[in-house]
Amino acid sequence: MPWLCVGGVAMLLLSGCGTPGAPQPPSLRLAEPVADLAAARAGNAVTLTWTNPKKTTDGAEIASFQAEMEADLCRAEGETVSIAADCAPVRKMTVKPGGATTATDMLPTELAAGKPRALRYWVVLRNERGRTAGVSNVALSAAGQAPKAVAGLTATASAAGVVLRWQADGTATPVRLHRHLVRGAAKRKSSGSSSAPAEAVDEDLMVDAPATAGQAGAVDREARFDEVYSYAAERVMSVERTALAQTAAASQTGAAMPRGKAHHAPVRRGAQHTETATPETIEIDSTPSAAVTVATTDVFPPAVPQDVVATYTAATHSVDLSWTPDTEPDLAGYFVYRCEDCGDGGQGSWTRVSSAEPVEFPAYSDAEAQAGRVYRYAVSAVDEHGNESGRSQAVTVSTQQ
Repeated sequence: MPWLCVGGVAMLLLSGCGTPGAPQPPSLRLAEPVADLAAARAGNAVTLTWTNPKKTTDGAEIASFQAEMEADLCRAEGETVSIAADCAPVRKMTVKPGGATTATDMLPTELAAGKPRALRYWVVLRNERGRTAGVSNVALSAAGQAPKAVAGLTATASAAGVVLRWQADGTATPVRLHRHLVRGAAKRKSSGSSSAPAEAVDEDLMVDAPATAGQAGAVDREARFDEVYSYAAERVMSVERTALAQTAAASQTGAAMPRGKAHHAPVRRGAQHTETATPETIEIDSTPSAAVTVATTDVFPPAVPQDVVATYTAATHSVDLSWTPDTEPDLAGYFVYRCEDCGDGGQGSWTRVSSAEPVEFPAYSDAEAQAGRVYRYAVSAVDEHGNESGRSQAVTVSTQQ
């Protein structure tokens, strides 16, 4: 009966009982190797960071069969040592798939002393059976004596910026000053009506050639008024990779190793520590100093106005004044003062002739001057915080016909 056959086929199709596909191999459950391992040394500690994979080598989600993996952190001295999955790990850890991991390797005494030489790190991820798909990328660091830590760091607000001072260590080793914005003003006036651009919370200032004796220092001229900052400092030694390789060769042969020429970046700002080192250099930083905090309250008046000129105009019975404008970014304007009974020494009763609001532009006309008098004028500058400068050098003008 053909209709039964057709019906039977229809039932098979509806029930999904068609011909089965090719069998799929089971997942090996091997996590993809780490690809972004990075190393940074400060003092005798090397900090390793990496991102754990989310998938296995055959594309399966790791979380589908295990929530955690074992990570072996491996270390080898020298650039010629072979990298293998079977190592004596300096640290074993349990890590989660897809998560960022940070690990610290405290160098033993023998690796924290002597001349700079290459250290290589790699990570091996293992599944629940201890199996691995291989090693991570290799992160290069350096063994050897770290620079001395910065001591005596101080920070003082000034009109020019935050003045930073610390004790010199007898060397010209570059210093990195890390600035952290603790608290910032919500809004500031700038040219026009808009507020100043947002300020980075963390920023670095490199000082390439600090003083070698007494006190070393720098001025953070980009620090803003009415904020609270904290600063920490660390010395930065950059060693060329060729020098690291020469050190390793010298230690193996007993030959003397010539010092490699240091690579130092120019003074600049940068958010990341790795900016000091190029792909051909390795950085060894000192232990960061204790942080110091400074409030940049603006108590600093503008500069005293210069080059004041006064001219009497008989037709209008007015004295017209002009002067060189101040350039402070927070300048509010100027006050104009007049003295009628002042001698050449400027002694006498000075009266402010301009209004209570500062004069916006570097010019003023005194329409209250009377004919047949001798006046002396002086100008001061005032900022948005009400800080007023001293008066300028007085100028004399006669209103006699």
